[in-house]
Amino acid sequence: MNPALRSVRGLPLLLLLSFTGCQTSEKLTLDATSRPAKDRVASYSLIVMDPAIEKDSLRHQEAERLVKAALAGNGYYEAPDAAHADMLIEVDYGIDQGHSETIQVSSPIWRMEKGSTSTITVGTGIMNAQGQEIMTSVTVTEPGNIVYGGERLSNVRQTIYTKRLVLEARRAKGDLPGVAPEDVFLMEVQSTGESHDLRKTLPVLAAVALEHMGEETNGPKSVKLTDAEAIAFVKNPANAPQ
Repeated sequence: MNPALRSVRGLPLLLLLSFTGCQTSEKLTLDATSRPAKDRVASYSLIVMDPAIEKDSLRHQEAERLVKAALAGNGYYEAPDAAHADMLIEVDYGIDQGHSETIQVSSPIWRMEKGSTSTITVGTGIMNAQGQEIMTSVTVTEPGNIVYGGERLSNVRQTIYTKRLVLEARRAKGDLPGVAPEDVFLMEVQSTGESHDLRKTLPVLAAVALEHMGEETNGPKSVKLTDAEAIAFVKNPANAPQ
């Protein structure tokens, strides 16, 4: 774990609860590759991939803060401008239109079991001519019980959305004139599930980027985010305990 995460060790895991739903949870996947650095690259300048993204919008500014926090947690810092940066990092994020899936779910079957019936003799409180209490028979039924009767399978239609965060870093300058700058790292983090709230999901995607930046996955792989401290850090790194 990187030093930034160690500095916030001990924060509660409750932050993860808002990301995991009651019935289904988001599936996280990571596709990452990196090139061993010849020398230290530390400073960066962010570039937006999608021209449709409004750089001055509040949503984009929030996304940038999350990405910058993930980079800071790995020892990178923002250069004053692109001309003074060691590397340029292209950023892309978004959500697809969703697709429908049918899943099979099971639910318990409960049935009422009748209670037992018995007959008892009780006094009526009325005396006969001989001074004896007149008795009568009463039928008593015990309360029934709710018992488990197995499982019922049913098909449920749900809409699945894929949320993504893509970071593509390359050196700002090539080693030789006319030679394209080398890539430093490339990573795409995806979250797949019923949530269509990109704003809610972006901190999770940035937290995965924080934990796995610079790794080589050799293709897409499933990942788990078990430390809420990573989410807390990208949301507000300034509040991380020192």
